[in-house]
Amino acid sequence: MINPKQIRMMKRVGILLISILFLVVSPFVYRMDEVNLQEIQQQYLEKAKLKKVIKIRSILKKYQTGLSEEKEIAIAELIYAESLVYDYDPELIMAVMAKESSFYNWSKLRKGALGLMQILPNTGRALAKEKNIPWDGNKTLYDPALNIQLGTHYLASLHKRFGEIEIALTAYNYGPTRVASMQRRDQKLPKSYSRRILNTYQDFMSLDALDRSQDGILIQTM
Repeated sequence: MINPKQIRMMKRVGILLISILFLVVSPFVYRMDEVNLQEIQQQYLEKAKLKKVIKIRSILKKYQTGLSEEKEIAIAELIYAESLVYDYDPELIMAVMAKESSFYNWSKLRKGALGLMQILPNTGRALAKEKNIPWDGNKTLYDPALNIQLGTHYLASLHKRFGEIEIALTAYNYGPTRVASMQRRDQKLPKSYSRRILNTYQDFMSLDALDRSQDGILIQTM
């Protein structure tokens, strides 16, 4: 027959074993929870990315880009990636492209600005140096990926310099030197360009992604 002392001892041993088991299993359970949470977060981010890329692609389809379908898919991915780098909505970057070139890669204005985001060669050369991107003359700006990288970097640098996106957009169009000079003289800055960009930005933001049938095509292509 087990006496009370033995019962107490068995209880203590049982409590000790449970404590040891908890210490051993608890970190494992915690790590599993952490891994599951990371997986859920990763899946969410991947879905959010896919949704945005599909939307970007759907907008590009409405324009004549002068690019192959493979190139359009690649720049849709790039626009999304650049939006994360500079903490912009992809739709803002696209609004600038829509106004500057109507998404036509080979666009050239009389002033000499080139490509999707209409960058002047001198500006492009300076931006390429800042970004450590090889500069191969004006044709560099007809590379859609490089043009987007340089143009987005330029907009972000103007935003940082002037503090407000409206003024940054005006400087993108009129030139930062001219805008800074107007500010020093307390001149009223023109707003037509920035308003058009921001209106287009809002229009793009209000759009849904492709319909289901088109989604399926794009997902398979990607």
